[in-house]
Amino acid sequence: MTDARFPERWLMDVRVQALTDAGYRLFGNALMWSVSNRTDGEITDKRLPMIPYVDTMAIPELVEAGLWTRRKDRWLIADFETTQTGSDELGRLDRMRKAERDKKSRQRAAKAAATDADHSVPGTVPGTFRGTAQDRKGEERLGEEVLPGDTHERDRPADVADHPAPRPDALALVSPDRYSGSDSDEITGPYFAELEEEERQRREEWGEQDAG
Repeated sequence: MTDARFPERWLMDVRVQALTDAGYRLFGNALMWSVSNRTDGEITDKRLPMIPYVDTMAIPELVEAGLWTRRKDRWLIADFETTQTGSDELGRLDRMRKAERDKKSRQRAAKAAATDADHSVPGTVPGTFRGTAQDRKGEERLGEEVLPGDTHERDRPADVADHPAPRPDALALVSPDRYSGSDSDEITGPYFAELEEEERQRREEWGEQDAG
């Protein structure tokens, strides 16, 4: 926003203080209009009616006081250059303010991007285990890798394939009397049944030898 200046010395300036109400209003409104539209104190005859509350009958009063001067098809405010900011200076100030706003905007964007980068870790989601997309325990999903040390790896139930059945020939070498401390009568299964039959035949042979 651009403001017009009313220097305090005008309070003691006879030219200004001697104006009538209509002359003073025309002088002040014309000054503010020129600053707002950046005309550098020039008011053309065509634009004169654009100034609010213009009383053209007061123009001769301003000319007589030396506050306005005439140049071709326009009026000039006499002390504009010494009391007001020109359009060139206002344009420079506008560019400086815009450059400062752009700079601060870039700084805020860079700070926000740096903050987001500090708070995020690629490949992880807050509240999950490594290699997973959500919190869970128990059986793993098909095709999902279980890393050593994962909490949910300890909760995985044993797979039957991890404990293969014993080979028949290995079972045949086990003595029924030495199997888990059990009696031979408590052993069941096809392989142990064959062992029991052999043991029974040997006992019968031993019994016949003893009897002879």
